Amino acid sequence: MKYRFIKIFLIYFSLTLNVFSDDFIVTVVDTGVDFNVPKLNSFMDDSGVYDAHNDYYNNDFYQKDSSYLDDWSHGTHVAGIIVNKLMSNKETKNKVYINNVQFIKPSELEPASFDFLIKRVKKHLQTHRPKIVNLSLGEDFKSNFSQAFSGLLVSGRITRDTSSREIYQRVKKEYNFLLEMYKKSWKEIFKQFPDILFVIAAGNDSRFLSLRDFQIFLPLDDNIFRQKLEKGFLNGFNSMLATTNLPNTLVVGSFDKDSMRVSDFSNTSPIYVDILAEGRNIESFVPGGSRERFTGTSMAAPQITGLGAKILQRNEGLTAVELKHRIFRKSKNSLRFLGSSRRGRFFLMND
Repeated sequence: MKYRFIKIFLIYFSLTLNVFSDDFIVTVVDTGVDFNVPKLNSFMDDSGVYDAHNDYYNNDFYQKDSSYLDDWSHGTHVAGIIVNKLMSNKETKNKVYINNVQFIKPSELEPASFDFLIKRVKKHLQTHRPKIVNLSLGEDFKSNFSQAFSGLLVSGRITRDTSSREIYQRVKKEYNFLLEMYKKSWKEIFKQFPDILFVIAAGNDSRFLSLRDFQIFLPLDDNIFRQKLEKGFLNGFNSMLATTNLPNTLVVGSFDKDSMRVSDFSNTSPIYVDILAEGRNIESFVPGGSRERFTGTSMAAPQITGLGAKILQRNEGLTAVELKHRIFRKSKNSLRFLGSSRRGRFFLMND
């Protein structure tokens, strides 16, 4: 009886510690992150790098083979930007840790494999329950459009005798299916985890985001159209996750600090882009620990993620929606950014 009481007490004590814990996690869904970099390692969560493709945790935290096309530079750079905004764990009551979900874009996978990947990401989020997830994810228009074309060609649904107009309509329909599947899968995750703030890069297509998920720039000549389609040379863009407008999502575009203008590569929208942050020539770590400068909305998003984590270091109990509004309170508004982000909202790194 005595031992049973002690056991119950220990379980209760453990649960109580868990409920009132000051620690929280930020998850970077990206390429791998090299946590051997000392500054990143000091903020590393025990799970480190989670390989969503093979469903295991990489305890070496560094890519040792060429099994994937990415070399972990992007994810390491993104994680470094987040860490550069944080206070040392020794300087704050609420401790922040970072882990990584290594994730390959769906253009490099079959649809079934992508669905499998999403399930594994859900499993990871359920296990670790991060407070913020950074999604500096891109999605390649050209390879997806070409994938749709190849699939129709192999299945015989289009042939050499099919007119260019009919080819375009069928490929567009198939491409739209792939796109909607991708967006729907992530939207389900956003809704399943309402207490997680998902910070999303707006994209680098230099486009004004609207309800249209994609736009395609087609050659007028039939022969050129076919040649470009077969080689994957058609130009276009899609807004992907940037048009997923939910209470716990926050979309980040890019502006240039020196000129105080929207970056020429950044997607914009007063409806879908919540805030602008600096995204040009941002310095951060790459694998091995050296520092390089990268450009893109992928670099703007983690600055807002880092800001959110810094706020949580002092206010860990905030909900995702409350955190989102705290971030907005830290931002400024400018007439020159009206039409590019909600209320012309932007955030300066050094503020």
